[in-house]
Formats: sequence, C-alpha cells, structure tokens
Amino acid sequence: MMRTRLVCLAIAALVSALSAAPACAVTDDDVAKAIEKGREYLIGRQLPSGLWPEEGQAKAFVARGNSEIAFFTLCYFNEHPNRPHMSKGAEVMIPRNLGDTRTVGLHAMALAALHNMLLGDRREQFRAAIKADVAWLAAAQGSHGGWGAKSLSGGSGPADITSTLVALQALRDAVRRGIEVPEAVWQPAQRFCLERQQPDGGWNSGEAGAPSCGSMTAAGVASLFLTFEASQLGAPCSRHGEMPAKMREVEQRMDAGMAWLSREFTLEADPKAPASGEARKLFWLCAAEAAAVPLGCKYFGAHDWYKEGAEYLVKSQAADGSWGDLPGTCFALLFLLDGRKPVVMSKLRFDGNWNSHPMDVYNYVSYYTRLK
Repeated sequence: MMRTRLVCLAIAALVSALSAAPACAVTDDDVAKAIEKGREYLIGRQLPSGLWPEEGQAKAFVARGNSEIAFFTLCYFNEHPNRPHMSKGAEVMIPRNLGDTRTVGLHAMALAALHNMLLGDRREQFRAAIKADVAWLAAAQGSHGGWGAKSLSGGSGPADITSTLVALQALRDAVRRGIEVPEAVWQPAQRFCLERQQPDGGWNSGEAGAPSCGSMTAAGVASLFLTFEASQLGAPCSRHGEMPAKMREVEQRMDAGMAWLSREFTLEADPKAPASGEARKLFWLCAAEAAAVPLGCKYFGAHDWYKEGAEYLVKSQAADGSWGDLPGTCFALLFLLDGRKPVVMSKLRFDGNWNSHPMDVYNYVSYYTRLK
C-alpha cells in the first residue's frame, strides 16, 4: 500500500483542494487570511522580553514552553531572523533550555528553520545551539529507544510516542542542516515505535490498557517514517527491486497505522481518545498532518483531510486570530501552513521493479524545498 501511495508522492507537500472547492466551502484566499491573522496574533502576544506568556499550560502540549512552540511556528513562516520580533525572540531563545524533550525538540527545530538564512558568526551561533540540543536529545533517549517528557538518560523510565516524535523531528532537522546525529539513536527508536504499536494498527498513550487514538496513531506513523528515512540515508538501490525484510516490515506497519487513521478519521474529536476537548482536537489535526504529508496521503478514507480541516479551522478562528490558547493557535497554524504546499513531483508506477529505491523522490523533493 505504501508503494502505491508513493505514486503520488509529494513529500514536502500536498495539493490544496480549496481552490476548486464549492462556493459554500472556504477558499484558498480565506485560508491565507486566516494564516495571516494567526501570525499577527502570535507576534502581538510576544512579551517585551522576547518570550511568550506561559499561562494556561497545565493541560497543554507541554507543561511549559509556550515560547518554544510560538517561536517555532513563526520560524515556520520563513520569518527572517532580522525582523524585530524574530531577533528579539532569538536573542532570548538561543541559550534557553527548559530540560524537557518537547521544548528542547521545538527549540532545535526553530533554530534549524532559521539556519540557512544566516551567515558567518550568527550561523555558527545557531549551529552551536542546535548541536547542544542534539547532544541533549541523544542523551535523553531511553534504553527502550523512546523518549519521555524528561530525560531518561539511557534508563527504562516511562516514554511516550508524542515526545518520541518531537525528538525524532528535531534530530531529522539537525541532519538536514549538516549536523551530525549519533547513528545509534535511530534503530532503537524504530524498535520502540514498532513495539508500541497495538494489534489494531494504532498507537495509544502508553498507559496499560489505553485504547489506540488518533493523535497517538498519527504520531506513531510519523515517527516510524522518520526512522525509515534515517535508515535510507546513503542507501543504494535495492538489487532487482528487492526490499530488505526489515524495510518491508516497517512499510507494512505504517500501512496498518494509516489504515487505522482512514477508518477512524473525524473532525469531531481526537478519534477514540478518552477525553478530547478543543485543545486536544487541534493537536490531533496537527499530528494527522505530520503523518499524511510525508506519505503523500491526500485522503484518510473518504476524507480530504486538509480540505475538511482547513474549513473547520477558518470557521472556528476567533476574531483576534487565535484558536483557543497559544499552543492551540500554533497547532492550527502548523496544520494550515504545511498542508497547502503544492506537489513538486510524482512517481510513475509500472509493471516490474518500479520502486527499487523508495526514498528517491522524497530525498529529491526534500532537498529542492530546502533550497527555496
């Protein structure tokens, strides 16, 4: 199934169907306006110190770290680091380390997003900070291969798939900036993801007996893909189109996760989650995008996930440009931003060994988009 999806591979991107939407649906212009309103909201919430307020974090994505997720989201806009709000934010963010996996990961991804816009000593300052984050994340990995909210320091403490995804995303972004990541992190991380997958193809919160749910399953698929990507760095084409057994297993496991998402996809709540309020729903949408985009998936079952999600977000945005609290606004913006990028290249499927190197188009498109 994954090979079939790669026919329409859009690794950096998916086509937004909004421009062809019926009159009752939101348009691409509506989405662009919502994104700009959200951007203005984030900039307006920045404090004179360069940080963002931390209130309302008790039940949020992280117990603290509004500044990390807000700064990362603005970096995702390709905001130039010389702009006043970015320069002010970077000055206070670069030396900051709150000592938990998700904030360190977001910190690394934010700096990596700005890296190529910088030159000379300023770039080296950012590189040094990213390297420090990579070292922290590598040391924080548990003996089981996963990451928890706090550093596990090689131990067997509790780990979760969401923290693991953020750590892997940060390490991937560091690699893309030419920063060395210890090879020893990838295979244990892949093993952790495989072991945590449930018999129904989904992932759960990690608690014993907890059901698979949408956000955790999306995070599991995205995490597996990142380990799959890392395993293919510099790999030669498979002989006669044959794929090693381990690669086939990972593909099949990702297929099972995507099948779960296709069966259960809904915008009403985080599917099958024990408790799913508005904040959890926004996180679910962001996680779904993280799984769908790398795999070139335009639909979950019969659902055009981006079109439906964008329509919901445009109509639910508050007058001040926010979606609930500050982290919720960031999740909504990340969803809208990443899902509307255009297709760069497709891959032709033909009879025979057409996919001897499953990451070729992905690698090309990833490289091409980093040049933009």
